[in-house]
Amino acid sequence: MAHRLVDINEQQKKELWESFNLLDPEGTGKVAAADIRVVLRALGYDPSKEDVERLVARFDNSKTGALDFSEYMDLLIEKMSEDDCPEDIQLAFRQFDREQTGEIAFDDLKEVVRDLDEELTDEEILEMITYFK
Repeated sequence: MAHRLVDINEQQKKELWESFNLLDPEGTGKVAAADIRVVLRALGYDPSKEDVERLVARFDNSKTGALDFSEYMDLLIEKMSEDDCPEDIQLAFRQFDREQTGEIAFDDLKEVVRDLDEELTDEEILEMITYFK
């Protein structure tokens, strides 16, 4: 298991669990690399498919190509612990704020999901927006 760079409280752990379950609607206990890319994009990162595959491989102790909750949590904590400069954060935000309104709207997020060739319903996209507000 990877060494955690920061500690998280129970509320944060609960939120990670809820996001994990959104990405695992069948209840398999695993989240695929493609879903990790969607989460990372939602958090403001713009990883390539190859970057995500390398990252998942680093945390995927069972070598299945998918992450269980503990691995998922370790990966996200590490990514969120990275020091981003304000310019990087603004660039990431602009990736989602396609109309440059200063807000990430439903249509913006839906377009990003479509760009990633993900199949999410409008309801799932709304859940993501609600979750990250």
